[in-house]
Amino acid sequence: MIDSFIGSNYANAAALEQLLIDLEFPANKNKIIHCAQLKEPRNISKAKKDELLNVLYKNLDKTKQYQNVSEVAEAAAEFVK
Repeated sequence: MIDSFIGSNYANAAALEQLLIDLEFPANKNKIIHCAQLKEPRNISKAKKDELLNVLYKNLDKTKQYQNVSEVAEAAAEFVK
């Protein structure tokens, strides 16, 4: 899935995937961020979740409809490097 382009940081990519696991695609920036905000996964720290949310706010295009988690991860590439 999203690990095909991640390279060295699988943990960050896994965190992103966990936060968006229930999201129905296609989804826009607001829907993606809303879904991530509502998730409270046990194995993601609050700091990591907050960092990911900040990256999503900064990097996602508000006009784009993302088709899957891989597209979201590509847009959040700063976080998953």
